[in-house]
Amino acid sequence: ARILLFHALLQIGDYQEAEAVAEKFSDGRKSREAYFQYGFVVIDFLKFTLGSCTKEALRETMVHALQTNMWVPFLLLGDIPLPQKPDTVSPGSMDEATSLVASVKTTWERIPGLMEWLREQREFDGKMPGDDGTVLFQLLKKGRVVVVLRSNQRMVLTSNVALMPGRALPEFCLAPGMKNHNPSRIVAFREDNFFSNRSSDFLQKFTSFPYSEVDAVPFWKILETSDSFGREDGTPFCHVCYEPATLKCSACKVNWYCSKECQKKDWNNNRGHSQGHKVMCKKFIKT
Repeated sequence: ARILLFHALLQIGDYQEAEAVAEKFSDGRKSREAYFQYGFVVIDFLKFTLGSCTKEALRETMVHALQTNMWVPFLLLGDIPLPQKPDTVSPGSMDEATSLVASVKTTWERIPGLMEWLREQREFDGKMPGDDGTVLFQLLKKGRVVVVLRSNQRMVLTSNVALMPGRALPEFCLAPGMKNHNPSRIVAFREDNFFSNRSSDFLQKFTSFPYSEVDAVPFWKILETSDSFGREDGTPFCHVCYEPATLKCSACKVNWYCSKECQKKDWNNNRGHSQGHKVMCKKFIKT
């Protein structure tokens, strides 16, 4: 109901009230829900056309939206045919993007210049970096990136361990070569097929390809120039109690903690299917 209300307010142009709904029900601009973040893109684009939002701030809003769901722009722009609206969705998935676009595409299309602006951001400064893959390697370390191969295969990839689902699984491991840049073999975790690939071999969740096979890295430039990409909202949270954290494990540099007490508690703690950090730390470090 809150999402329907939010989008209804966008459709009638009551953007101030829409922001109030997002603030009340989903942490406002810090929301991690794609439905709200792509709504903020609409709001800020209209503010941009009125001169009350800079192009840099608008791009930052787009970066936030992309990190909640990378598939939405491709469905909006028709790069991928819109599938049938699903009954259930999961965050960041094609199903979520399908449900979202089915609800908002008409709104996006009727706003003059919005779709054209989105298309420009997708290929801003070229389809992909004109280097040996170093920019892509650095982007993957920070967050989620869509990579399109010459075979027209689209993948949502990352090498940021903190973003990988399944970290608590006993079989969790990192693929060899992920931490080192090699133009002939880019290695990354493939997020878009994590749940569909049911192999017990965690290495099957990763993919590798030569940079020469890359056809496009959509939105790469706005990700590269973003002040927030890879920082979430700038505040890390404790791995144990989820309070704001200031301490990071000095060995793996992945887990954050609010205090030494929580860090010690996590070292040998086995919570459900999760393993203590004594075990996980070695897996995070291992290449």
